[in-house]
Amino acid sequence: MLLKVGLLPWLLHRLIRQLDVKWDVEGLINVPTTMLIGIVLVVFSFNLALPDLAAREHGHARRRSASRWRA
Repeated sequence: MLLKVGLLPWLLHRLIRQLDVKWDVEGLINVPTTMLIGIVLVVFSFNLALPDLAAREHGHARRRSASRWRA
């Protein structure tokens, strides 16, 4: 298995060297736009988790899970 895992990347790297493949990596969107999208996603995720965190802080989640174990 280890031979197969190491063999394929080595063969692909050797093929790229032999064919003298050159490529230029370009982003689809520019850096400031990417940063703004990241900030929006972080704010969205915090707002998504906020109700659960507030419930845990007030003990609602603990009471609900504790009642599940009572006989």
